[in-house]
Amino acid sequence: SSAFAQDLADLQMNVVRLGMLASRQLNACLRAMSDFQAGQVDRLIEQDVELDNLQNVIDERVLSIITMRAPRADDLRLVVTAARVASDLERVGDYARNIAKRTSAVMDGAGDAKMPWDALIEIGTLVASMIDDVLDAYQQGDLEAAQAIRNSDIHVDKLNTGFM
Repeated sequence: SSAFAQDLADLQMNVVRLGMLASRQLNACLRAMSDFQAGQVDRLIEQDVELDNLQNVIDERVLSIITMRAPRADDLRLVVTAARVASDLERVGDYARNIAKRTSAVMDGAGDAKMPWDALIEIGTLVASMIDDVLDAYQQGDLEAAQAIRNSDIHVDKLNTGFM
């Protein structure tokens, strides 16, 4: 039905919005790390609430669609995928917030100033680019592009392993 199609479109729009917020938060975190801007770190920590709230809206919408519309097969996969993607994107925001807190501790002299900031920024920049690409693939419903992005995660894993 057209109401169901609108529900799916609204759900997808909210997931994309969450992704854009998470990407913006990660990029701001990377800038804060490279510039050591304390004010930016504080804003990042506050902005995480917006991501949490949008995640809750998406979760409620997913539950509503499943209970009210009883989607089948492909439609159910779309709804469940939206929930999983939203959860992962919200987690990106949580990670950005945690990195911001650690950056703030270093700025205050309480953290490890010898951390390899350049390596962290390189990994974060690569992940931020992947998030943008994933959002494009999600909006286009491009499964091949999504799979290619997933496979490119190997590079991030190698950088991360080298970092540890």
